[in-house]
Amino acid sequence: MQVTQSYAFGSPNVGPGGGGGYNFGSITKLIAAAADPNPAVYKATNNDYTIEADASNQNIQIVLPAASKAVGQIKTIKRIDASYASGNSVTILAVDGSTIEGLSSIALTAQSSVVKVQSDGTQWIVNSGQNSAPFPIPATPGAIAAITVGASPFTYTATQAGTVYTSAGTVSALQFKRGATTIDTGIVDGPVPVDIGDKVIVTYSVAPTMNFAPI
Repeated sequence: MQVTQSYAFGSPNVGPGGGGGYNFGSITKLIAAAADPNPAVYKATNNDYTIEADASNQNIQIVLPAASKAVGQIKTIKRIDASYASGNSVTILAVDGSTIEGLSSIALTAQSSVVKVQSDGTQWIVNSGQNSAPFPIPATPGAIAAITVGASPFTYTATQAGTVYTSAGTVSALQFKRGATTIDTGIVDGPVPVDIGDKVIVTYSVAPTMNFAPI
C-alpha cells in the first residue's frame, strides 16, 4: 500500500500555528494495491490528523491508537477512491479493541463518505461525518411492486420515492405531474423517477405493464 504522510516531508504536525491563530493538520493518503494483503492495514500514528483512503483496488483497514493513550486526539478519515469500488470498504477499528461510539469497528462503504472521531480516553467518539453514530446499517430497498393499471388515462400516485417503470402495451402519452404542474415525459415507456405525492399519467389503447421500485 502506498502511504504518503505530509508530516514526513517537512509539513508541520498538528498544533498551534506559531501564534497566527490557526492550526496545521497533517494529511496522510493511502492507496491500496490489488496485490496488497486483504485488507491492506494502516496503523494510524499520533501525528495523523486527516487520513484519505483509496480502496479502489483492495479493502483498507485503518487501526487507530488505543483510546487510553490518545486522549483528545482527533482523526478525520475520508474515502476517496479514484475509481469507486462498491465491493470494497474502508474499515476503522482501534488497536486495543477500544470501541468507536460503542462499536468494535465502523466502515466507510460509500464514495466520499467521511467520519471524524476523537478519543475521550475510554473510547473513540464520533463527532461528525456522513457515517456518524450510530452508524445504522442502510435499509434494504423495498421490493419491486406491480402496479394494477386502470382505465385510460390511468394515474398512479407515488406513496414513496422511487421509480415508475412502464413497458409494453400501446401507449400514446406518458406524463409526470407534481402539484398543479403536468409535463410530457417525451417517452411512451421506460423509467420515471418520482417522489412522494408525484403522479404518473399514462394514456393508452392497449394497457402497458407498470411497476414501482422504491428507493
